[in-house]
Amino acid sequence: MLVASILLFSLSALAENKAIKPAGSGSKEEPFLISKIEHLVWMGENITNVSTKCFRLAADIDASETKGWNSGRGFLPIGYTHENKKAYASYPFRGCFDGGGHIISNLFINRKEQGAALFARIGTPVQNFDFSTNVLENLAQRSKEFATIKDLGLVNCSFFGKDLAAGLACNIDFALISGVYISGSLKSEKLVAGFAGSCNNSCLDECGTNIEFKNRECNAAGCFSTSQNTVLRNYLSLGSFQYSMDNIEDSRVNTGYSARKIRKAGKDWNAILSIRLVGVGSFYLYNCLVLNSISTDRKKGQVIAFPDSATIDNSFYSAENIKQTLSDNNKVGISNDKLKKKETYKGWDFDTVWEMEDGVSFPKLRKLEKMLKR
Repeated sequence: MLVASILLFSLSALAENKAIKPAGSGSKEEPFLISKIEHLVWMGENITNVSTKCFRLAADIDASETKGWNSGRGFLPIGYTHENKKAYASYPFRGCFDGGGHIISNLFINRKEQGAALFARIGTPVQNFDFSTNVLENLAQRSKEFATIKDLGLVNCSFFGKDLAAGLACNIDFALISGVYISGSLKSEKLVAGFAGSCNNSCLDECGTNIEFKNRECNAAGCFSTSQNTVLRNYLSLGSFQYSMDNIEDSRVNTGYSARKIRKAGKDWNAILSIRLVGVGSFYLYNCLVLNSISTDRKKGQVIAFPDSATIDNSFYSAENIKQTLSDNNKVGISNDKLKKKETYKGWDFDTVWEMEDGVSFPKLRKLEKMLKR
């Protein structure tokens, strides 16, 4: 009996997460070095003190064990704080998280009372930022004031949140996201989004998703749901949408390769990239490719949906993969044959950003391919 009790206690202890402080001081010169899942737990538990610090992923991390943590609730998103045994999204991450080209795989989150994502919130407002002109230049010049997430792979994640499930963060505001790849499955009772529920005043560059959306009764966005003053550049969207809903209002389909504008959709919607611009601002979409497939019994749907103020340039989607969701405008879609030819992508950087075998394969992001082949 004594041996059995000790064994049971040991297994129970292993099922719970344990925080271990990583090496480093958190400065830019000596970032905290993350090499095991317990280091991420420590980061989350100490977020009030390290929210502006620098972190670097020093090794690939297999987080499979998180599925047995916290009575099946899994990993606690970074930025949630504990009070009276409840968790609140109180502290945004405002520092730098450098993935170093490494991946975190098999991370499990099951939060039935709140949103689910790797980070609860990323970034905080930057004062007197000019979004009226030269947005990309202004972002680069003031990047030191922004939260930064770069060169990180989040592979085969499984997230469930009551109101929201997103890959990287529930909310992003004033952040630079570069070279981030997210794959896996997302589920929620209300909203799922590949990167974030909302993303404002930020720039995403050379990022990609391969997300499986299985919700049949919630809204879904391949990248993020709401946005203002944000640049999405060199983005590759893969994965599948599988659901069934009715009552679609005012849905229109973007040509994918011009600046034609999309009107807002109704309360029940699905969109491969994003939908609904909030507040006063703009959205910029450059050199993006959408190859998702959709399975739905809807009569209408959105492929790349944005409000009228969005600027869309040199961005494409596969009409063949999503033809079952197109409305009467499906004749404007692009065939897969055309999407496999370099001549389609005028102005794209195939020397340093993208790569493809002309006439054979679709474009791929070099940085992400290198990360996944390590």
